[in-house]
Amino acid sequence: MQLNAQQVYLLFQRLGFGADYPTIKSNIGKTPEAIFYQYDAFDAPLQLSFEPIALSEMQSLSEEEKEALKKTARQGVIDLNLLWLEKMSASKAPFREKMALFWHGHFACEDKNPVFVQNYCNVLRKNAFGNFRDLVFYIAKDAAMLRYLNNQQNRKKQPNENFARELMELFTLGRGNYTEKDVQEAARAFTGWSFEPGTGDFIKRENLHDNNEKVFFDKHGNLDGDDIINTILDKKECAYFIAKKFLKYFLSEHPDPTLVSEYGAELFNNGYDMEKLTLKLISSEVFYREENRFQKIKSPVELIAQINRLIPLTYDQPKIQLAVQRGLGQILFHPPNVAGWKGGNNWIDSSTMTFRFYLPQFLWGTQIANFSSKESGDDNDPFQLSDLSQYKATPDWDAFAKNIAANDKIGIIREISEWFLGYPIDPQKISFFITASDKKSICQSVAERIIQLPEFQLS
Repeated sequence: MQLNAQQVYLLFQRLGFGADYPTIKSNIGKTPEAIFYQYDAFDAPLQLSFEPIALSEMQSLSEEEKEALKKTARQGVIDLNLLWLEKMSASKAPFREKMALFWHGHFACEDKNPVFVQNYCNVLRKNAFGNFRDLVFYIAKDAAMLRYLNNQQNRKKQPNENFARELMELFTLGRGNYTEKDVQEAARAFTGWSFEPGTGDFIKRENLHDNNEKVFFDKHGNLDGDDIINTILDKKECAYFIAKKFLKYFLSEHPDPTLVSEYGAELFNNGYDMEKLTLKLISSEVFYREENRFQKIKSPVELIAQINRLIPLTYDQPKIQLAVQRGLGQILFHPPNVAGWKGGNNWIDSSTMTFRFYLPQFLWGTQIANFSSKESGDDNDPFQLSDLSQYKATPDWDAFAKNIAANDKIGIIREISEWFLGYPIDPQKISFFITASDKKSICQSVAERIIQLPEFQLS
């Protein structure tokens, strides 16, 4: 299967964050597999310098030193947010970053320790197209997740059920595929699973583990967390649950039940190989069907990353992108709860739709958007923002215009719309608003106007 221009566009939209014009053109005629392997490689882990602090050292600090450390930690999480967004916007492996973003919503997690956040994010990125079974084990032993779901408080005779419950309800099986008794028994199996406070390294505190017999589904004995995870992954319901979320994210908000069954069976039979499942989808006719196009509302992070990829931008203060994330309702490493972001139509309301419309002008400072940044009121919120109206991004319209072959207004509209939307729109739809006369200014006006179209908000 060799892809035409429209199909290449759709592949980069759905599996990535869009692409610049040369990338679209250079991949026309290639197979989905060839394109996938060109843009899925793990380029490098997120790597900022954070010195782990042992608990004993933390306890010896003065109150002023503790406050300074907290401030540094908050800034560290912000830096990681922007670094990962930069990867999504510029990395040569956009497919991997998009898949990691999918897992961030699936294994939603938040922590104030930048060491833990960095480790968590790199686990998602490194294993994005790996084996789902392996990824569940990594996440179940991840310090940020164990702390987020209170498993460091899970000990024999006083089991904490939070982690065990969310593991089944949100991460693997979904409601209706387990009982309260299963949650209770699983919680006992995870007693003692914890982490080193400084490094985040996983440890199993044997003195806190419940060594008594447990009954979990059809398994009996002194089960531990590994046994619980393997038992869950051996159930077909898990594969179908993951396949449905995968299709909902990459294909349609309401995937055909027959397709869910087909992809669930594929995932179970291939041993939870997410790369094989992804290749099956992008090599299928259904992925490129007209009926599945423009069915998904881009998330705020997807929208920012795509604009960054389409238009050469220089940010005088990259943290303005935090204002966009907060204003549109999706902040990396700051999910609303363990269920993650609802997505779909929930991305849009009267406030966010207005902000999306004025987003280009807000970013490059030509107009201040009327929006609420939705401050949390929590002084410890690492994403609490001050006034960012003095910051902006500077587009390089000269570089942008060099990618456009057309020189007349009608031709430029058709060319940029085909690049931004995957098809050439009727020029009359926006030509009235384009009053510039030189090519660079026409390109700027057309790009801004197309970004404001409802179609641009969809993929």
